[in-house]
Amino acid sequence: MTLAFTTARRDGRTDARLISDLLDDFPPESIITYSTLHAALDEGLDAPVKRARVYAAIYAANKIMLREKQRYLKVVRNKGYRLLRGFEHLGEAKSREQRANNQIVRGVEILKHVKYDEMTPEQRKAHEGQMLLTSGLASYIEYLHAVDVRRKRAIEQIRRPLADLQETLAELDKPRRTGVEL
Repeated sequence: MTLAFTTARRDGRTDARLISDLLDDFPPESIITYSTLHAALDEGLDAPVKRARVYAAIYAANKIMLREKQRYLKVVRNKGYRLLRGFEHLGEAKSREQRANNQIVRGVEILKHVKYDEMTPEQRKAHEGQMLLTSGLASYIEYLHAVDVRRKRAIEQIRRPLADLQETLAELDKPRRTGVEL
């Protein structure tokens, strides 16, 4: 009887778990090179891993690390990956959000500009349904962005007078010279 699934490593760890465990030894801001990742993944295997397997391992390891360790690896072009510090997660998330929004807009463009005469009626109907969904999603994202901008402006309008008031109160609390010496 053959097993449908057997682990490649004796300890039973997946590539993702191996990478996640490996990174326990690295402090934030460390750059983990491709050669380090290849060596770790190659250990105990019959054949060396290819770059695609490293990418897949990092993708899966990031999910584990975010949930369990609140850490994330970001690509360092032609070198490997860098372990982000906590405050860098916001920038990475915003970058991914912007890329996702751009992809939605590009998807709408692709759906808009099509040769309908090359489609069967069923394909046309499916295409138009997808265009409706994707366009609606793009519009809703645009709406949410506008709401976010308005809220940020409103908060800033509230903060400015509060900061001025705090400054005035600080001035009032300072001891003043009366000109009369005792």
